Amino acid sequence: MLRHGQRLVLRSRRTSGLTAAHVMPVPLEPLAADGKYTLLTNQKLDNGDGQGSLTVLFCSVLPIHSKLVFPQNLDLTNGAPGGSKLACKNAAPDVSYLPASTNTSVNAFDGSAPFSYLQFELSDISDYQFATVIEKPSETSDRWAIAEFSTSDKSTVTVSRGHHQLLANGLQLTLPPSRPMMTELKIPEVHSTLFAYDLTVNRRLCGHSEEIFAPMLRQYIAEPYESKYFVNTRGGNINVHGISPYMPPPLRGGGASEGLSLQLWSDPTCNSTVQVSLKVDMLGSAGKLVMRYRSVFAAFPLLVVLIVIRKQFKVYDVTGQFNCARTTDDMLTKTPGVFMSFSESMDVCLRTSLPFIFIALTFFAVSLSKASQGSWTRGWLSFLTGTSQKSVDFNVNDLMLGTQDPFLWFLVPLFGVISVGICIAGNYLITILMHVFAFVYGWTRSLSGGQGDGRYVYSVLNVFTHRDKIANGRFSRTASFATTAGRQRLITTAILLLLITTLIPYQFAYMVLTIVQLCTCVRALRLARDTDSGTHYNFYNYATSMLVLMLWVLPINMPVLIVWIHNLAVHWLTPFSTHHNLLAVLPLVLLVEVMSAGNMTPRVTGRYVLPPLASHPDPRISTDSRTEHAS
Repeated sequence: MLRHGQRLVLRSRRTSGLTAAHVMPVPLEPLAADGKYTLLTNQKLDNGDGQGSLTVLFCSVLPIHSKLVFPQNLDLTNGAPGGSKLACKNAAPDVSYLPASTNTSVNAFDGSAPFSYLQFELSDISDYQFATVIEKPSETSDRWAIAEFSTSDKSTVTVSRGHHQLLANGLQLTLPPSRPMMTELKIPEVHSTLFAYDLTVNRRLCGHSEEIFAPMLRQYIAEPYESKYFVNTRGGNINVHGISPYMPPPLRGGGASEGLSLQLWSDPTCNSTVQVSLKVDMLGSAGKLVMRYRSVFAAFPLLVVLIVIRKQFKVYDVTGQFNCARTTDDMLTKTPGVFMSFSESMDVCLRTSLPFIFIALTFFAVSLSKASQGSWTRGWLSFLTGTSQKSVDFNVNDLMLGTQDPFLWFLVPLFGVISVGICIAGNYLITILMHVFAFVYGWTRSLSGGQGDGRYVYSVLNVFTHRDKIANGRFSRTASFATTAGRQRLITTAILLLLITTLIPYQFAYMVLTIVQLCTCVRALRLARDTDSGTHYNFYNYATSMLVLMLWVLPINMPVLIVWIHNLAVHWLTPFSTHHNLLAVLPLVLLVEVMSAGNMTPRVTGRYVLPPLASHPDPRISTDSRTEHAS
């Protein structure tokens, strides 16, 4: 018979002897309200068939005159008078098997004989008076068992730290020498799939004897349930699959889950401390962000490219217009508009519009995460959709970051900075390739004896006659781009559109158009370097910006194209019914065709200026002279 609160430690090397019973009294209230009974052994428990070397029973004292009959009777008095009669229940059906953890263990799936583990809340066994462990003689050597009663204030540690504290300082915890055999560490804030953690377990060696078993760690979350074991642990990588972005909320409702729980089994007889450290793995978290938000790295750079191109067109529309001129000479010396390069436009956007757009998107993401949790918002949405407020909204995580956690607000500016960097790096890479291809293009033309691209010399008569075309960038077509006749290009375009509607998916046509646009950019750069003309550099910048935009959309179309090529390889000729949409690619076909002929999009001038001669006529110029100039 053990005393109240005394731990049972069996460490026997004997292979023969008598059966021994170790009786532990079950603690009474109020200890039973928050305590637990745990037992861990490397032996198989006897389930009543006589196969195990240990038997765990929960017993109650029977009255003296009780006439109850039991299927099995066990006499442990050895003939001594005055013994009590106990009615017991076998606990073996509730056993859990844990992977063996020894000093030689490497993985939880090594194939060694598992440990047997029992855990009961004291409220579940409060009807019993004793917990009895019966040790039978066995041929197995080095057998051991540890059983104890513990309270939750010693066996459970709840970490009340927020996300920002875990990210900044991590978690350091020291378990005292007088700890229970099983200590559970609960971290409610660790429930997101977007972060990875590094866990370190430092244990001191046993001073007086060899430890019974090596420390073992279990990582688990309750919903969705997952469990992972670390045997002979010194730490490891902690990854949870709890709350994920763009996933619907749980059917039971409610907010975040109970978070991460870490169960640590260690030898309580060593009388040594154990230090537990948990830190955020920055590199691993970055990889999880890429995997969870991989579509963002296609959408955000595309947004940045569109904003940069918008700035290019805005500057192109404003510059080079025939504004109100005081003299005829001022009007005639106006130059065409400037279509600045992608890099220059990016520099302007970084100082003007991009920071404000990302700040606005950040506030929008935070407002969505807060609004989705408000009762007023749920009532308004239920009124619009005609559903009950208590029903689960499966579309609540479909917008922006796809999560209701406002702590992740920093992801929007982070993705913005990464997207800007990706766009800048991609633009420089494309520029380098353009110069290399332009050099090869010029070198091959010189070897083939082809003539240069020529230079345009605009006469005064052409300035008077075609000044509107020069201002709008339409009078820049050269012999370099007039490689094919208009009828031939029309026939080629018609054949391509016919194939899209019948045989090939429009994604294949998009890839072909991207290659054509690449060739157009190479010829435009070569012509601009040969002529050193501002108009030709405008067209090169314009064509390059369109190429950058097309390249960012190209990866979206690649999966369908790969599947189509695979189907052709296996002779699966069933067409894609949804991928022969002609309208999905027709505007791009026309745009690439226009650029391949050397033409730019006309400048939008109607919103900025009126015709100068009609609005502010110069009194020094007679009517006849104005008519002469106009002619």
